[in-house]
Amino acid sequence: MKAVTIVGGGLAGLVLGVRLRGLGVPVTIYEKRAYPQHRVCGEFISGVSYEILEKLNLVKTLEKACSIPSVEWFIKDRKVFEHNFDSAALGMSRYTLDRMLSEKFVGQGGNLIKKKLSFEGSQEGLVWAAGKPMNRGGKWIGLSLHMHDKKTPNLEMHSGPGGYVGLSPIENGRTNVTGLFQKVPGVRGQGRLLFSAYLRASGLESLAEFIDNSDVVEGSFCAVAGFEFGSSSDDSRFSIGDASTLIPPFVGNGMSMAIESADITAEGLLKYSAGDCRWDSATALINEETAKLFSKRMLVAKFLHPFILSGMGLRLIDISNRMKMLPIGNLYRWTR
Repeated sequence: MKAVTIVGGGLAGLVLGVRLRGLGVPVTIYEKRAYPQHRVCGEFISGVSYEILEKLNLVKTLEKACSIPSVEWFIKDRKVFEHNFDSAALGMSRYTLDRMLSEKFVGQGGNLIKKKLSFEGSQEGLVWAAGKPMNRGGKWIGLSLHMHDKKTPNLEMHSGPGGYVGLSPIENGRTNVTGLFQKVPGVRGQGRLLFSAYLRASGLESLAEFIDNSDVVEGSFCAVAGFEFGSSSDDSRFSIGDASTLIPPFVGNGMSMAIESADITAEGLLKYSAGDCRWDSATALINEETAKLFSKRMLVAKFLHPFILSGMGLRLIDISNRMKMLPIGNLYRWTR
């Protein structure tokens, strides 16, 4: 069978590698950093069917993930609504999940190389799963850390003008705290101080005070900037996961899309590896199927995102919900 090389050992790359090895495809993954590693991620899986998780051999991997029944949405300090998920979401840190997947990949005979690798254009047998090129002029910054002393059974979303934060339970009784903010030139700090500074800039004072005094897991803080949301249009490399389609994180669907993207990609690359179709035919079909699956949720997220980040938009959301005009259930389903 023809070999496949994956550049980037994040969630999409690892899940794809594990699945392809399970199908007997020779696979090499290049990842520049060693495992385990913390990542800026909501660490929240919602909307992936049990059938897909079972097919990808992820059920046992996720058996110790936290079960999350619902989401609570706050505008500043006031709870606006609560919504029960159609099926419980799963909470597990990327620190743990990526390590487990990398070990499973190697255990199945996959070749994992700790090295940075880059390539230009579409090349046969090469999959780009290392995210989008960074843009120093980008307007977003993502911040993440883990806490020992904030306990919540649900996903909490806290919104303010210019930013929002999600808190969700993960393994070992810890809580993931991840925020997306519009970059503010005057905001400075390191670690949790940078996080709390952005919280204050978004009007989330109570949450900032809590972060200032919380028991943060050592080494868990991480940050990323210079990224843009949406689909890649100027990159001719065959890409999956965030490298292909990066959805605004308030939707809570990024990890799910990485898993679903890997599922679709594995089926197409198996045909290529077995010699049943050419590389360009396989990747074209994969791109078509992923676009069909993700187009509606991306459209809804693109429409809603400006409302989530503006004072006027948050007021409209609040008023609509009070008047029972906010279609929360439909919005949830449209982004799954």
